[in-house]
Amino acid sequence: MDSQLEEAEWAKVSYEQLNLISEKRVAAICHHQLYQKRMVKAYDKKGRPRIFQEGDLVLKKLLPLLGENPSKWAPNDEVLM
Repeated sequence: MDSQLEEAEWAKVSYEQLNLISEKRVAAICHHQLYQKRMVKAYDKKGRPRIFQEGDLVLKKLLPLLGENPSKWAPNDEVLM
């Protein structure tokens, strides 16, 4: 009889620990989401919208073609006028 009580108590304690782990996991997920929102807000605060007029110099990203093996020394961008 004594061993059954110990097993029941052990099962109860184990179940409570599993619940605590789940609660901590949910808390960690919420904390991570709040952190991500703060980082996005801080990043967006530094960004400035740019308005380009015709005739402005801008850089255009050159993407390699699928079958092409780009060399190390190939230009990454090109100046557009």
